[in-house]
Amino acid sequence: MSAYRFMDGHMHLTNWVDPQGINYFDRFDELQRNAGLDGFCINGLTDGIYGSVDSNVMAAIYKLHNPTAYAYAGIVYPTAPVRAPFPEGMDTATQYREMREVGFDGIKILYKPDVQKRLVLPIDDGVFAPLFALAEQDRIPFVWHVADPEYFWRMKPEHRWSYSDGTFPTLEELYGATMRVLERYPKLCVTFAHFFFWSAHPNRLRDLFARFENVGVDVTPGAEMFADFTARREEYRVFFEDYADRIFFGTDSDPTRKRNGEELCSWVRRMIETEEWAHINGMDMQGLKLSPAACERILGGNFLQRNGGSPKPIDEDALRRYAEKYAPLMTHEANKAYVLAWLRGEVEV
Repeated sequence: MSAYRFMDGHMHLTNWVDPQGINYFDRFDELQRNAGLDGFCINGLTDGIYGSVDSNVMAAIYKLHNPTAYAYAGIVYPTAPVRAPFPEGMDTATQYREMREVGFDGIKILYKPDVQKRLVLPIDDGVFAPLFALAEQDRIPFVWHVADPEYFWRMKPEHRWSYSDGTFPTLEELYGATMRVLERYPKLCVTFAHFFFWSAHPNRLRDLFARFENVGVDVTPGAEMFADFTARREEYRVFFEDYADRIFFGTDSDPTRKRNGEELCSWVRRMIETEEWAHINGMDMQGLKLSPAACERILGGNFLQRNGGSPKPIDEDALRRYAEKYAPLMTHEANKAYVLAWLRGEVEV
């Protein structure tokens, strides 16, 4: 494989210490070294199901440790279900200013069906309008997960990932609210995760890219996505070449939960650069073998361009104020204890 600036724009951080007792600094350092990443972005998960505000704080602390790391902060929700207006000092304009002051590089939105079932308030509600307006004005990038694979709504209700029991929002509701946000703020810089779960509908993506000049997608697995690429390989080779400036590399890996990040990086990269076959999650998939120019854009060039070429510096004083303010909303008690120890100066980074 050729050498490019290799950036993983979609990673997560769940635990300060992993199940083997290794801290997350060492785990992310190890993954970066073994995968050959020039840099990567930790996306905060603050929804109350997959994480809380401690993931924002830990990602920012890691940036103090590793100057090649980026961090996107998730919105902090004061209650679940979410009620408008947010409490004074937690409105989305204030949260946006805090993110900028701390030195976060962008914003993460998790708009999954199970998350939205818990939060209820749709993403196009006016409470989020100041956040989107300011981010559009300042060209601050988003990684935004909308929905999930379509077939999850057709699974039997007893399946872990089934959304078929009538209690979850529909695909139409999730995509509809998202599209209304884009229509109101058409210059937003958004990367929709997991190919927007539209890998079976490339013409929808072509229309989306034609309408919104700053919208892209990433290739974080879903195995179903790569199965679609393989089934329509020649069509998708043309698609990737045509839209190489709209497609971003990512793995969705989290080395504090599963130590498969190196494998994911290698596999997804081979799907872009080679025509090798791989057997992943019970599926046989063939790589697209894109042109060097397309590989350079997708594997790192697009991410670097969208994020200004280098991570924003962390203002440690602003980070301390942020951590102190939001500590009461941290629901992962072990992580909270480490964050408080860091605030007391008891943890080196």
